[in-house]
Amino acid sequence: MPKNIFYDTNQDELNRRITFEQNLWNSITKKRFGDESMLQITYPGYRERFNSTIENRYIYEFLGDVKGKKVLDCGCGSGVMSVVFALGGAEVTAFDISPGNIQIAQKRAECYGMLDRINFFFTAAEQLCFKDGTFDIAFGTSILHHTILNLSTEEIVRVMKPGGKAAFVEPLGTNPILNLARNYLPYTGKEPHGNDRPFTYGDIRLMKHHFRNFHFREFRILSMLYKFVGRREETFDERLKQEAVRVRLLRITDPVDTAITTALPFMRRFCQIVAVLGEK
Repeated sequence: MPKNIFYDTNQDELNRRITFEQNLWNSITKKRFGDESMLQITYPGYRERFNSTIENRYIYEFLGDVKGKKVLDCGCGSGVMSVVFALGGAEVTAFDISPGNIQIAQKRAECYGMLDRINFFFTAAEQLCFKDGTFDIAFGTSILHHTILNLSTEEIVRVMKPGGKAAFVEPLGTNPILNLARNYLPYTGKEPHGNDRPFTYGDIRLMKHHFRNFHFREFRILSMLYKFVGRREETFDERLKQEAVRVRLLRITDPVDTAITTALPFMRRFCQIVAVLGEK
């Protein structure tokens, strides 16, 4: 068994939803990282990553400095955020239900000399194998909408310390036109659907019951158009070019989106994503 990978002993209890997601993401990861140069990330550290977009700055203001903090990276995928938190001085625990993702995330951590700061677990958000009150911070990107939300939220809150902070970025499913695009239109970076279901405001209310000092904010109206610009990144060089296009577009659209949602609050429900923040 590779160093720093731990396996949940309750794998036989996982249901068909989790098995399906495992198979799906193993396949996606194998294809996406056939070229291992794709393991390189475009931001050199925690502060740089969380100042890269308006939604990340919103989260950064909430989380603050992570040096010396115990961070749980939920649904770590290929390990980008695990490495980012480790570069910020955090002690990182990362989990994912895909063995393929865990293997790639470990390679990324090793590439950046962060393997000793990150422990990887193969487990599901609904059945976490960690002790109560372990983590200062729980973080995830596009993870909770793949889970049974009430179970995963309860588990994440359970393993957080009193006063611990949670921050999640999830797709918002309250724009019918965007939902049609998600289901039927091709765009850069689109992956096959698993058991995922974009967030509703009912999901946000469900999470609110588990946290104090809870708040959320919707992001991306015009800026969601970057998904339709460029092409799928098959190599690291192509990824860099696509990232440059995205950054240029967001510099224009982010201020416009902020102006729209400030002047017309009802437009927030048409945004692409939502950041959900709370304290235990």
